Amino acid sequence: YVGKVDRTLVMVKPVNGQNYDTFIFSKYFGATVEGASAPMKETANVIAMIAALPTKITLQHEAQVVAARAAFAAISSYEQQALVTNLEKLESAESMINYLKLREEQNQPKPETPEKTEKKDEGCGSSLASWSVITALVLVMTAVFLRGKKEKTVSAENSANDQ
Repeated sequence: YVGKVDRTLVMVKPVNGQNYDTFIFSKYFGATVEGASAPMKETANVIAMIAALPTKITLQHEAQVVAARAAFAAISSYEQQALVTNLEKLESAESMINYLKLREEQNQPKPETPEKTEKKDEGCGSSLASWSVITALVLVMTAVFLRGKKEKTVSAENSANDQ
């Protein structure tokens, strides 16, 4: 249709489109209809950043993933954010980075403080075990106390009955 005027053509222009109202467009298209939004430059850049992420993510790619997330967050409207079609790849990369960080933290030995060393020497074990022992001792002492109180009450009643 280049060079030929045909008033039956309908142009679907993006809602956020610019420069679709020029003389040339008005001569080639008989009608103009507004369509969906087109990706802006910043949205296209985010799509390209996410596409550039490697398939196999390692901790060395963390800066790249963080930069892509920051660029996505900087997109001005939800409508433009919705046009980022490869967001799942970014979310997957973020999940992998978080997993790798957690795994690395678990594999590193924990530095021991002098207090922990002393407790191990005393044989207390973990703090959960220590609290379990303390709780058991409190329960036993309470039972002994209540039994002693009951025995005193019974013996006082028996001596009163004997008199």
